[in-house]
Amino acid sequence: MRLFQSRPSRRTRSAQTLDTRQLLVFQIRQEWFALPLEVLQRVVPMGRIHGDQGDLGIGVTRYEDQELLVIDVGRRIFPRSQDMELSVLESERHMVILQALSGELLGLPIDSRPALKRVPSSAIAPLPPTYTTLAYVQCVSGMVLSEDGEQSYFLLAHDRLLSPPTILE
Repeated sequence: MRLFQSRPSRRTRSAQTLDTRQLLVFQIRQEWFALPLEVLQRVVPMGRIHGDQGDLGIGVTRYEDQELLVIDVGRRIFPRSQDMELSVLESERHMVILQALSGELLGLPIDSRPALKRVPSSAIAPLPPTYTTLAYVQCVSGMVLSEDGEQSYFLLAHDRLLSPPTILE
């Protein structure tokens, strides 16, 4: 006869909680990306972007009575496919607002409704340096690998968003 049922102790359950990360997952172009929840301020419907005179993917929009820098991170991540246009419904376009390391608020346009995911920290792997060099990948720090057959996705390097983009020849 068993006196105790095997169930996780409180210590085990809290260790499992500490070993996970909450991420906001969304689509940019045809790939899936994530940002850690702790750097996010909010997600809002996409508004009008002004001032991208050089077609660089950098502009401004109005948010809570202030000008907000907007960076089209899709152009930073996929520099060779800048002229690729996707047919995204306007109702699906949103803007993720996050705080950069400098303290400045940034807006990142995304092409889908975002979702919250809790993933084990062990599922986050750095990208191979050769891949980032040869594929000209910018603003991405790792890959969130799915263990249950779901979509894997890239982890955005929010600390590199204000770095000048690498110029391709």
